[in-house]
Amino acid sequence: INDTALISLSAVIAKLHDVGRITQLKRENAMLMTSWNYILNKFKDFNNHKFVQEIKLVSDCIYEIQDLFPKNLEKALIHADLFPDNIFFEKNKVSGIIDFFFTCQDTVVYDLSTLINSWFFHQDFEEGNCIIFLNNYLNSTNLTKNEKEYFNFYLKVSAIRFFLTRLHDMYFNTSGEVIHKDPMEFFNILRFHQKNNLKELI
Repeated sequence: INDTALISLSAVIAKLHDVGRITQLKRENAMLMTSWNYILNKFKDFNNHKFVQEIKLVSDCIYEIQDLFPKNLEKALIHADLFPDNIFFEKNKVSGIIDFFFTCQDTVVYDLSTLINSWFFHQDFEEGNCIIFLNNYLNSTNLTKNEKEYFNFYLKVSAIRFFLTRLHDMYFNTSGEVIHKDPMEFFNILRFHQKNNLKELI
């Protein structure tokens, strides 16, 4: 992705978040602790997999953060699945966003974190592109001090969410024409955020 496309992406996501903050539509985010516990409980009785160590490490991380979810951050209606395959471009400008299946009410920092994790980690962290996006995003909208403080927290939360749901789908969602994606991608992203804090970027 080039700089022009990144600037367009940042402006559109900032607008999406601004609208999400003022809408009266509400829908609970069902993909965090409740979903995580459900998935982990299924794997307690299922041993035919190769992710024993990863599940243990993720479970330990969840134990560390489960009581740290903030109660003082504004909730907004967010997309919650801002992956590259859900955003279309034409001539380096965003032309459409699809797949609002997981749309829910949660903090915009969680939504932003999902975008960062899915767009700027391809084997290594693409810091340059991430900075271009974040600088232009923050030129178009504002994050509060508290939202910025929870950036690293929600980067880890988002990584856990997609590691666990990909893992679940790999073993339990096997009927039909399902394309399974590698859960290790997000396990490695989680490990990165455990060792690095990107808060200085915002």
